[in-house]
Amino acid sequence: MSIEILKPGLQTTVQDLGRHGWAHYGISPSGAADPYSCRMANAILGNSPTTACLEITLLGPELRFEEDVQLSLYGAEIQVEIDGKLMPFGASFGEPFDIKKGQLLRLGTTQNGARTYLAVQGGFQVPLYLGSASTHLISGVGGMQGRALKKGDWLATKEFTTRNNYTINTLQYNTITEKLNVNNRYILRITPGLQSDWFSSSTKALLSKTSYTVTPEFNRMGIRLEGADLSSIRGHQIITEAISNGAIQVPGNGQPILSFVEHQTTGGYPKIANVITADFGKLGQLKAGDEISFEWVTFEQAEEERLELEASFREINGDF
Repeated sequence: MSIEILKPGLQTTVQDLGRHGWAHYGISPSGAADPYSCRMANAILGNSPTTACLEITLLGPELRFEEDVQLSLYGAEIQVEIDGKLMPFGASFGEPFDIKKGQLLRLGTTQNGARTYLAVQGGFQVPLYLGSASTHLISGVGGMQGRALKKGDWLATKEFTTRNNYTINTLQYNTITEKLNVNNRYILRITPGLQSDWFSSSTKALLSKTSYTVTPEFNRMGIRLEGADLSSIRGHQIITEAISNGAIQVPGNGQPILSFVEHQTTGGYPKIANVITADFGKLGQLKAGDEISFEWVTFEQAEEERLELEASFREINGDF
């Protein structure tokens, strides 16, 4: 089955959970900016967690379908229109919805976050690069020729194998939604970074006691913030070392930078903190002008949150 791209939206890309294990070659994982929403969109349809979705940023695409298919959406709420008929706002979230052959799907602007994930039964079929379908925009590889979708593109889908008696019950859905803190997206929990001791106790307290604004200078590589200066007592340059997703780097101007899914694999700024894994989805929902705050937690709390979230996903992913 093929899907025609009539309008591409602002930045619509093919993404899965990324290509991990290549950082020593300078290749960051990329993948869904909000991996948990991507996984939920797939889970709603019974797809594997690693199935490729469309990541829709701020403004959605218009798509025409060649065959009947089931779709799902998860992430930031978005207006859904099928053949010019508006669906009730939010009605398409949490359960599959049907598209018939020849119908046109139009997705509007995101309402309470930056990104929504569109899943199709079986997933989107694109060539794999280093084992992943994810689009790495900075380097121009993966997905649809390493770029965002454009008008006139065609996307193929994979054959879908029905899973017996597969459903997500309301309790499972609500449990994961609660754990993802979708109603509290603007508080990011953090643990100490590798150079945390380069910052005084008062500076670390300042990070969690004041708010920061997302500047327009952000992309899938990094998110620049504006707020109280974070001054290092040992300077703002280190011997270049590895960087991970969610690291909070502090350059010489004292304004923090959040490393993101297409982050450089090494860097020379001290890292005061790291966003915990369970809050990575929140990073993917940030947009320019958002006001965020940070909350220190222990490594033990961070790991507990990650394990609980993964246990909830294992429950709904069934035999995957």
